Amino acid sequence: MGEGIDQSRMSVMVAEEANDLAGFACFLFDQEQDFGTYLHNIYVAKGYQRRGVASGLLAAGIEAFHATRRGEPVHLLVFAKNAPARAFYDRLGGRVIEQIERSRAGSEPVALFRYQWASANKLREASLRQISGSGINRSSG
Repeated sequence: MGEGIDQSRMSVMVAEEANDLAGFACFLFDQEQDFGTYLHNIYVAKGYQRRGVASGLLAAGIEAFHATRRGEPVHLLVFAKNAPARAFYDRLGGRVIEQIERSRAGSEPVALFRYQWASANKLREASLRQISGSGINRSSG
């Protein structure tokens, strides 16, 4: 992980290809802890989508967790209107545990779904299955 990142509070994974940023994932250990570890961000650049990058980031990010944390739940919030992301989380076995509305100063409320996995290990296993089922060769980096 990068310099200055407190590994006791977060795990950040970055995927690069030929010096291009392919994507990143950021897990926070100390936010919304009632639901487990919070997957705060997962991003994959357009040219790298549907190539196993997100699944690889999730698996690698969880692998970097301390062993005791891997048994704890993982959760995230996704815009209700983001059908592609929701389909991805559904394929990974995520369960919608609540629908909420949030607004930022001066903006209309937006509908969000909170997805949760029973443990980080379960999310990691599902991510690895997505990679192996896609025919993507991840051994080359």
